[in-house]
Amino acid sequence: MLLLLHIAADSTMAQPSPPFAVACIAGEMRLQAMDFWLRNPDYLAWELLDQAEAGGGSFLVAEAARILSEKEEPDLRTVPMLRWRHGAWESLDDRLSLLAAYGLASDIRRGEQLAGRRDFYLLSDGRSAAGNLLAQLPDLCWYEDRARLVGLVAGDAGGDELKARQKQVWEYRETRWTNRIAGIRPKVMKRLSALTEVAP
Repeated sequence: MLLLLHIAADSTMAQPSPPFAVACIAGEMRLQAMDFWLRNPDYLAWELLDQAEAGGGSFLVAEAARILSEKEEPDLRTVPMLRWRHGAWESLDDRLSLLAAYGLASDIRRGEQLAGRRDFYLLSDGRSAAGNLLAQLPDLCWYEDRARLVGLVAGDAGGDELKARQKQVWEYRETRWTNRIAGIRPKVMKRLSALTEVAP
């Protein structure tokens, strides 16, 4: 979550924001959707291909091929999420509590009780900590790269739109509630192969 906030959060923050906030992901549904793509490289590659076919550029096809290559170990990097009413979901409280305890990140709930929107903020100390971690632990650069791609495909879309895009994939949409969302790597590889065969 720290690296996702560091790389893919928006510098335009939902207001009011907490002291020392430097970036924001507005809405829990948006963060959950972004977290799903970060943890499931095959679905991220599928979204890249969708955007490439919609005119986003051939470089998106190359990025999809790269993240699915054996060198990138996509199967080892996959961390499945459960399917709930609004799509992929996992409690964020434990991860956020750890970051908040060290003054690295924070959240604000808006509205009454749990019904309102929940916004997530990277704090200035979190920015410094994330930069130091990336400099000291080169293996974390994988997450930096993926968070960059997640930010690219998410754009400025809200959580409802991102979830709707993810639900266009049959395996995601048809997963029963409380079950883990199945991977689609063979399906993505087949689609990628077809696209690269017809490329000029």
